[in-house]
Amino acid sequence: MDLNTLATGILGRNTGHKDDGQISHGLNLVLKLKDPSQMPLLLIGIAQIQRKINAGLGELNFVHFARFLPTHDNSALQVITEFDGPLAPYVLDFAIEIGDVFDMLLGFTEGTEHIVPVAEHPAEFLAFVIAHNTVTVAPGFSFPDWPLYAAYPERTVLDIIGARDDLPTPKADRWATPVELDDVQGNILRGYRAQHATHFLLGVIDAARARAWLADKATSDAGSPGEVLKLMSSKIWGIGTKPELMVNVGLTYAGMVALEIRDSWRALFPEAFKQGPVERASDNFDVGENAPENWWLGGPGEEKGIHVVVSLYYKSGPEANFDAAAKALVGSLAGGGLDLLSRHDAAYHNGKSWFGYADGIANPRIAVACPVPGAKVDLQPAASAGEFVLGADYRNIYGGPSLGTLPAALATNGSFCAIRVLAQDTGSFQDFLIAEAARLNVRPDWLAAKLMGRWYDGAPLSLHPDIAPADPHEHKRNDFDYGPSYEYPDTAMDHGGQRCPVGAHIRRSNPRTSRVAGARYTRRLMRRGMHYVKEITDTQGTHEELGLFGMFICADLERQFEFIQRQWINGDRFTAGLRGARDPIIGTPLGENDAFEIPVPNGPSLKVKLPQFVRTRGSLYLFMPGLRALRDLETFATSDPPAPALVLAAAAVAPREASLSAREREAPARKSIALTRADFLKIAIASTGIRIDGQASPRSSRSASATGSLAFDTRRRDFQMNPYPVFAEFRKHERVHYSALYDGWFVFGYDNVVRVCTEDANFSAAKLDDTDPRGLFTLDEPEHGAVRLSVASAWRKAAIDTKVLVENAINDALAAIGSRCAFDLVDDFARPVPRDVYFDILGGRGIDPAQRKVLDALARRIMKHHDHTLDELQRLVELQTAQELGEQLLQMLTDAADPSSTYKGSFLAHLVKEVDGFGGSMDIMTAVVTLINLTVAGYLSVEFLLATGIRRLLLDDHAGWDFVKANPDRLPDYLAEMRRTEHALSVIDRFAKQDLVMVNAGARDVRIPQGARVFGVLASANRDELVFGPDADEFKPGRPNADLHLGLGYGTHACMGRALEQLITEPTITRLATAMPGLRLQSAAQPPWFDNFYFRSFDHLAVTLK
Repeated sequence: MDLNTLATGILGRNTGHKDDGQISHGLNLVLKLKDPSQMPLLLIGIAQIQRKINAGLGELNFVHFARFLPTHDNSALQVITEFDGPLAPYVLDFAIEIGDVFDMLLGFTEGTEHIVPVAEHPAEFLAFVIAHNTVTVAPGFSFPDWPLYAAYPERTVLDIIGARDDLPTPKADRWATPVELDDVQGNILRGYRAQHATHFLLGVIDAARARAWLADKATSDAGSPGEVLKLMSSKIWGIGTKPELMVNVGLTYAGMVALEIRDSWRALFPEAFKQGPVERASDNFDVGENAPENWWLGGPGEEKGIHVVVSLYYKSGPEANFDAAAKALVGSLAGGGLDLLSRHDAAYHNGKSWFGYADGIANPRIAVACPVPGAKVDLQPAASAGEFVLGADYRNIYGGPSLGTLPAALATNGSFCAIRVLAQDTGSFQDFLIAEAARLNVRPDWLAAKLMGRWYDGAPLSLHPDIAPADPHEHKRNDFDYGPSYEYPDTAMDHGGQRCPVGAHIRRSNPRTSRVAGARYTRRLMRRGMHYVKEITDTQGTHEELGLFGMFICADLERQFEFIQRQWINGDRFTAGLRGARDPIIGTPLGENDAFEIPVPNGPSLKVKLPQFVRTRGSLYLFMPGLRALRDLETFATSDPPAPALVLAAAAVAPREASLSAREREAPARKSIALTRADFLKIAIASTGIRIDGQASPRSSRSASATGSLAFDTRRRDFQMNPYPVFAEFRKHERVHYSALYDGWFVFGYDNVVRVCTEDANFSAAKLDDTDPRGLFTLDEPEHGAVRLSVASAWRKAAIDTKVLVENAINDALAAIGSRCAFDLVDDFARPVPRDVYFDILGGRGIDPAQRKVLDALARRIMKHHDHTLDELQRLVELQTAQELGEQLLQMLTDAADPSSTYKGSFLAHLVKEVDGFGGSMDIMTAVVTLINLTVAGYLSVEFLLATGIRRLLLDDHAGWDFVKANPDRLPDYLAEMRRTEHALSVIDRFAKQDLVMVNAGARDVRIPQGARVFGVLASANRDELVFGPDADEFKPGRPNADLHLGLGYGTHACMGRALEQLITEPTITRLATAMPGLRLQSAAQPPWFDNFYFRSFDHLAVTLK
């Protein structure tokens, strides 16, 4: 016995992560660094994305804790977590949520080139984690599952944390990718909706002839009922042209062997497909009455002889045509080297299952390049085609190619399919409903609805929890959810299952936004099933068996079909409230205590014991090749695949290296102003207004509670999405409020915000004891006025051709969009237009496209981490990024002093002349701080206004868009109201120069102590009812006093770029409306608003053209 075996016995642990009664397990991943000296850069990189890490882990709902710890000698980074359930789903779901985080970590790590990026190598990433998830006690003596103490060994994360108290993170539609529809078999991406089907199970008796027979079936869509039909592709048929007959072909793994497809082609196919459902029956809960020994399709011994499944579908027309096609197909088999083993009929059953429920309602939407504006949606993000079809160009759920490592020639445009033959005991089901309904004193149809999650007519319980609706428009609805999502925050919360029980069949098979363990919306299946009637002879005689011949299509059998079967249908830990239960309709009985719980409002839950209603009677795993692959079967039998090209993924680089432009890396050293790292830290502090020295602003002598009982948390997603009801409450009850989170005073009323903006004698733009350099945004008078004049003068000289620059930027953006019928309004238009105009003025052609992207990324990172809460980590990230940006801007400013530089005539070239040492008097550090200020605020605010403003025009059935198209002279009215209600800047902050008194609601005085931070909430002031009337929250273009808004600041620090904003926004919106009059939102769903209180906008907005 070796040491590992001995130790495993001593510890009483199983290294395979089998369930030993404890739900949680540990991950102890040690990542050895290529260069230990890079550890500080790695830790800074982690700090920069800490918010994303936290959000991603929070989404997964099975992580108890996670830490990133360097070893004492910085040679390795330890990733230490505790999580619920098996390792593989945990790791792969982590890769979905924050795969790019691991890309960054692994870029510093030895021996990881073959798994970066993780999105393209999920299987290799999992294998790497399994191999390195060990605790080494001595050389050759390590454990993959080191003992873990858990205070709550029987409780999951979900048991502990309960219902969400905030909205989940946004989840946009998946990637829309053009699919080679003429190479994908029909009935995969688009349902054929047949009336009848016959599935022919075939064995190969002559490999060569069988390959030729299959290849011939993939030659075209042609074929008449009297001859053997060809395979139909997924090409979209026109109205009234759907063919009356259709054929699909699938191969088992045994079939690929029997067809003599070389092992070199088969080797990389997934293990689940190779093993098949018989070998994996126990893990799939096919035990007891569901065990393979009870199957009449694909059972033990038989499954190895089933090589090919040909499915013939009949939609319409004379039935004789179907019979003729079936006869022709069977007649061709012998000459095609194939033997007919059995045939199985299935049929459409009036749109109902044998149990009486409406069927065929909820298949996933697939993201398409040209979505129909206003099309009915199901409140879930559309799936990528790569979740169902394999291809190098189709993205899987990780964001990488769904083809993975499979050989492209054989696997491209193919899909996997799990056949499930499920017998349905309708008699027992109806007897159960009648008996249990009488016992519980409820209606049988009510009990049936609670088991399924829908009424018999298809209406979801989430929308109709008590009575089936009479309105037929409510039947078969799929636009529902089990709780508020980010995109649809008004959905009713049903965490406890008061409307639809947590364990109901449709809620288990697709939890939607329910709080479950794992990444949401990542395990979809395309269902293609029909009902059968089969004569069965058993120990009880001959009788008819009713059931479903189901075909479940996906790109990953294990991650999609088997996960749903194991964790959701038959598991009891993936969400709270399921312990000791299984799916009430199709689950495998768990034992004597198997029960289904129905929560009842204002009363105790009802519990029912469940007999078994559905039994597995057969299963096969198929690969459904693309038509091109079927035509090339001879190639796969006679030659090996080409050797893969050796491509090493580029390792992630350190943050500073990543931000260098090509020009900066390659150009010879130029004259530079000597500033120390301490100087750049001062610049960073000055440009961000924050410190990391632990010195807080002087606190008020009065506690937070002394200013009232209201509170708010700017980090909550529901607040970020819609802060205005909170602001209204504060204006009504507490117009001046102290926040311990920010250690500052928030001013919500218009009058007091104007005071903060204009009373320079009472409010400073920087801390009173601040000795660090200041820039345009943080200087007080009279220094501020002098710098503003110098900056304005330099800007005017550089911006003489702004109208031309704006026109060019618009033209470039529209040209890049081209003829696309759908695009991202932010990425493709609202962002590049103001960004290019700003950088054209800042440095002209001296700033190449690569450097523009780097500067933009740094400015955006500062913006997103601009956080004056007491969160030291966010402060650190913002300061580090500001230092980085300051270094680059200083070098650019220095270069601009050279008359022969490419910056000639730019703002940098004019500003450097104002700097001490270059002909002016402005301190160099003041100049650099000012450049950081302008780069962060100079064009981002314009982007934000364009994004939020155009969305506003497209809301309400695009009424505003249509109006400004027809009435361009009224656009200024709309812009004024946009600046008031769709503000880019939400807050300004100042410091009290002396003790101050402000009037709170109810004429109560509030004393603000000298040195305290004061936040003027512009977003609230712009909606103050005392100024803009009782309808202040409404968007009303033409409002008489709209110009009183504070959207561009006010007073001496009012936005210097007001003129630039006006020069950009009006012509940009006008041109877009002219070029794209049919512009529409793809969805009325909420966009992903920034998680930053200071700025209000979003990174993405999907739009389409009518």
